[in-house]
Amino acid sequence: MAIDNYTAISADIWVLGCLIVEIFSANEVWQGSNESEMMRDLKKFYVPKIHKDIPKQMWGLICECLNPFKETRIEAKEVLEKFVKVMLKMKIPELARELGK
Repeated sequence: MAIDNYTAISADIWVLGCLIVEIFSANEVWQGSNESEMMRDLKKFYVPKIHKDIPKQMWGLICECLNPFKETRIEAKEVLEKFVKVMLKMKIPELARELGK
């Protein structure tokens, strides 16, 4: 079965949400889970618990990236725009400026 571009891009956005969690928390998204537990959680549309190290402002974007329904998942351009806005709110203007170029 071939994977269309839409599915591939949608999967990339989902993975980006996982990476954002891991960058801010320095932990794996599904800590302590084995592969079968992770697949079970994914089938239940489970979103990982909020790590205390992740800024509250970032969770809205993370949830949009981890939306289990690919048809309504956020698009790449929106991710960048929202990420820049969050960085500005978090008083990280240098990063926001670089990402906004």
